[in-house]
Amino acid sequence: MESECDILVIGLGPAGMAVAAMADALGLKVTAIEKRKIGGECLNVGCIPSKAILKTAKMRHMVGLFKEMGLSAVEAPEAIDPFQRVRDVVQQVNEGKTTKMFKKLDLILAQGPARFVDSHTVEVEGVRKVRGKKIFICTGTSPNIPAIEGIDTVPILTNENLYDLKEIPESMIVIGGGAIGCEMGQALARLGASVTIINADECLLPRGDRDAGK
Repeated sequence: MESECDILVIGLGPAGMAVAAMADALGLKVTAIEKRKIGGECLNVGCIPSKAILKTAKMRHMVGLFKEMGLSAVEAPEAIDPFQRVRDVVQQVNEGKTTKMFKKLDLILAQGPARFVDSHTVEVEGVRKVRGKKIFICTGTSPNIPAIEGIDTVPILTNENLYDLKEIPESMIVIGGGAIGCEMGQALARLGASVTIINADECLLPRGDRDAGK
């Protein structure tokens, strides 16, 4: 199956979503390809779920402090699985608001990655070919796995699979003390895990304020 469009967008994260929405508003025919879900890293495995898990962890932490102060009437929301809550919210946004924003577009979702056939034609897993007058590549980033001997032989977590956890681990080692490492370390510690952060720099958050990092 082949089709043509004015604007072909590869990747529907924040950048791809902006391009697709603006092109559609201008009356152009738009086809958008996303091998996973609309929203890219930010919505599905980045900013939004990380802040959601931080908020949940903060609430549990504050309830614990209240109980230590003798405010026993406050009940901790321990019955709520924080990771399931994040997955439910992300799914709700994906299937509701986000998808409705692009209902006029020709969407090719979760059918595989895009591959260039020529300078104006893209193929998706041998299923469809799309020819675009202009093509925007908005494929984002992926986790950088450190070159540690043996790391490829053990199961590891990154932001792409952390939110698939079914329960809070008893212990967790976080490699890297930057923003993401500190966020997840703090959240998991407040949710009950024993967390160790390993960082090559002399203090946490090395790209931020040095006093705050120390």
